[in-house]
Amino acid sequence: MNRLFNFSFALLVVVALFSCVKKKENNSDESGTNKKLFILPKAPMMLTSPSDRDAFLALHYFDNFDFKDTTLIHLPDVGEQCIIDFIALLPKVSNNLRDSAIILAFKKASVELKMYSYFWKTLDRYLNDPNSPVRNEDLYISTCKSIMKLPKVDEVITSNAAFNLKQALKNRTGMQAANFRFTLESGKRMWMKDLKGKYTLLFFYEPDCHTCIETKAFMRQSGLLHNLIESSVITVLAFYPQDDKQLWLQRLPECSQDWVNGYDPDGYFTEKQPYNLRAFPTFYLLDKEKKVLLKDAPIETILEYLQQNG
Repeated sequence: MNRLFNFSFALLVVVALFSCVKKKENNSDESGTNKKLFILPKAPMMLTSPSDRDAFLALHYFDNFDFKDTTLIHLPDVGEQCIIDFIALLPKVSNNLRDSAIILAFKKASVELKMYSYFWKTLDRYLNDPNSPVRNEDLYISTCKSIMKLPKVDEVITSNAAFNLKQALKNRTGMQAANFRFTLESGKRMWMKDLKGKYTLLFFYEPDCHTCIETKAFMRQSGLLHNLIESSVITVLAFYPQDDKQLWLQRLPECSQDWVNGYDPDGYFTEKQPYNLRAFPTFYLLDKEKKVLLKDAPIETILEYLQQNG
């Protein structure tokens, strides 16, 4: 699966935070029809500090949003942009307030099933899609938990949120990474926990994935990574989490001989799903005790971390 961001995020870059403007009945667009716009609630004058104003705005963000007007779903300058700005606001407030703000948003959206579904799908797309540049696991976990706390407005959405929450909670930063067994080309079987080194880099890939092939070439050309492997600072486990041995062997020459290269002939990953592999390639950087330092991070971010801390 290529890590291409297939949906537009230009509005977030171009439009400043809180750019939604007032809905005016007499305001016309270029076609001459009434244009639906939106304004954020104004914080009370007594709230002078940025943190207090952000807190107020988070809890009252959608006060002026007409959740019964499903036409806003088809107006990205209004519906989607307001959700984008809401996402940008949430990291500025405390975790408890953030959670309350998300719950309030879904409570308001629950008056109209189509809007409730739209909010869920939009937040899922921006916060959880592996190709999203603003993917945020903390915010996504809070979003899923909010769905779980509310009455079941939609059984399918509730079920999806429950499953995705379970997946997102796996192998989080600071947690002990799930151990698993893999098989080498020689047929020898090993456990991930037995790999040596100050760091362990888990590289999950599919042999015929174009992006994976490019990534393997990039990693082979990295002098930093090669030097760290040579000095036994890091061990790279390039792991194909499926059981197609013929395909794996066909592409195995693309992997460096400096890496530990394995696959899963027993189908353990397919059955147990110990890691949340939403796209390939996927990387985890572990410390000496096999605790997660970086989860699902780009290889460039991992190399930067190793450059600074290796």
